[in-house]
Amino acid sequence: MPQFRLVVDAGDAPSIGGSVQAIVAKVLSEKPTPLHTLRDTVPEHIETAVLTALAKLPADRLASAAEFASALGAAQQSTTISGARRRAAPSARSRLMRVLPWAVAVMLGALLLWQRRVPAATVTTSRQRVVLWKYGFASPVNPRATRHGYQVAIAPDGSAIIYSDSGASGRMLMRKARNAAEATPIPGTEQGVSPSFSPDGKWILFSTQTGDLRKVPSAGGGGAVTIVESKVMTAFNSSAWLSDGSIVQSMGPGAQRVTADGAPLRAPNLAAASANAGGQNDVLSLTALPKGNAFLFTVCPSSCAVGSSVWVNDAAGDSARLLLPQAIGGWYASTGHVVYTRREGGLYAVPFDISSLQVTGGPVALIDGVVPNLFALSPSEAALYTIDQANAVPSSLVWVSRDGRAEPVDSAWRALTVSELRGR
Repeated sequence: MPQFRLVVDAGDAPSIGGSVQAIVAKVLSEKPTPLHTLRDTVPEHIETAVLTALAKLPADRLASAAEFASALGAAQQSTTISGARRRAAPSARSRLMRVLPWAVAVMLGALLLWQRRVPAATVTTSRQRVVLWKYGFASPVNPRATRHGYQVAIAPDGSAIIYSDSGASGRMLMRKARNAAEATPIPGTEQGVSPSFSPDGKWILFSTQTGDLRKVPSAGGGGAVTIVESKVMTAFNSSAWLSDGSIVQSMGPGAQRVTADGAPLRAPNLAAASANAGGQNDVLSLTALPKGNAFLFTVCPSSCAVGSSVWVNDAAGDSARLLLPQAIGGWYASTGHVVYTRREGGLYAVPFDISSLQVTGGPVALIDGVVPNLFALSPSEAALYTIDQANAVPSSLVWVSRDGRAEPVDSAWRALTVSELRGR
């Protein structure tokens, strides 16, 4: 890892680190390295002057540049360094050349402290009432669920929500832009389900209820392009546009991989998942990992109402590996975690090494009551999820600050239950 530093004649900078952010953190929180530990020939009065100038509190520093110059030029014929060595004081020019970079560091530190005190620009808060789908997918753990897949996706930059819904003309994809109050239908996406985005955000990928795989420009202005035309209908509709540019699509039992233009590629080896599921499995969901053509997928043996588990496809080893038992739906977060839902509900996260594709720690609970598999996460860390209303707490009005703190508008206010409303 490269070292970012201010090189001085003392042999090193007052603060070093593996990045600019690390250096800034040390400047603001740690004491500078004493000069005599870097070069034992530095006079004591020079070291004292420099360290005083680098003091964290303004009251502890020298009051002016004149005082700093005076401290550097203090008359001393010799000084003892490291408890044993004596020498004559260096010339004024030598002292200046050695101390000048440290003085620059002092000024940079002062500038950084000043910048931290400059208030951040005010960001306008957008508040709007948003209604997404009128007809939602049933939870896959529900025995009555007839269709499995994703109903919603978030643009990589968080600028829009794409979701599948039913209207007068049947099911199709809808776009809800962040700066728009209403969603609009996306032409050419009739029968569209399980939307997702290409890595560059330029295309929306989706399946149809007849099993076709299609894409449509996310910016609009173009019709849908059929990538794969299917002749087999399946209740399991899911696909993912992988980091290497290929696309993997659920085929119910198993999956296929194609290019962005539909040319067939070698199918991912999911044999281990099939064997674990007792020979009968369905691939419920697929999400890309930021590593080649690796991806996460959920396997349901016989029925998702019976069981499910999250696996990882290791393309380098051409194999699949169990990642999270009794989980359903997995998504990679740039913090180095896999976020997933449990079959009994709730959102959880585990630390995940993207290089080895291994879980490296235990699970942490994030949000209670999240419906299994009804979650979406964008690369910009925007998230959307559904809470099980049967386990939800009574509604209340709160003030929410930008740092996430919530305070009640009035602690005496509460929502009335249906029975209370009927009684009135």
